[in-house]
Amino acid sequence: MKKLKWIVIGLILVLIVLFLRGLTLNHAKKHRSADYQDKTVKTFETTEKSAEKTYRESAFDEAEKSLESAEELPDDKKAAVAETLKEAMESLKAVQNQSDVRLTYDNHLSITSPSRAQMVVTMFLAGYNYDESSLAVYRSQSSNVYQFTFSMTKSGAEALVLTGNFVTGTKQIELVNLYGTPEGVAN
Repeated sequence: MKKLKWIVIGLILVLIVLFLRGLTLNHAKKHRSADYQDKTVKTFETTEKSAEKTYRESAFDEAEKSLESAEELPDDKKAAVAETLKEAMESLKAVQNQSDVRLTYDNHLSITSPSRAQMVVTMFLAGYNYDESSLAVYRSQSSNVYQFTFSMTKSGAEALVLTGNFVTGTKQIELVNLYGTPEGVAN
């Protein structure tokens, strides 16, 4: 009989502990839910305020987040990329038809995919221009590669931001991604 009494007391204690644990978890869940609702409201308010910012800033932020590192490189390293990128962009701007795009070692575009080069040609044909002053150069995970961002601008349109890679030894440019929504380009 004593043994049965201790088993019943033990079961009651286990049930009490489980009940208290359930209350604690439920309280924590409600607390997290309230925090989530607060964050949702704050995010919504922040989004409303940020709607006043230009699209260029959000395109730039998105492009910058895609890079391997946020560490900008010094001006001497930026100068090498600037000179090479300017030559590559001039080469693409001179193209009048997408089928005429040539990706060569001489125009520094041998590692750029044809579709990316044609995309930039399309932006030039739609009235966008390469904004040399917007170039930013960043460290990458490879010692012989720099990453970069730059803008293409058009009067009356939001700026587009492109990302790419620059191979230091060969001075070759890889155009990687375009951020922003081009205007005046048929889908």
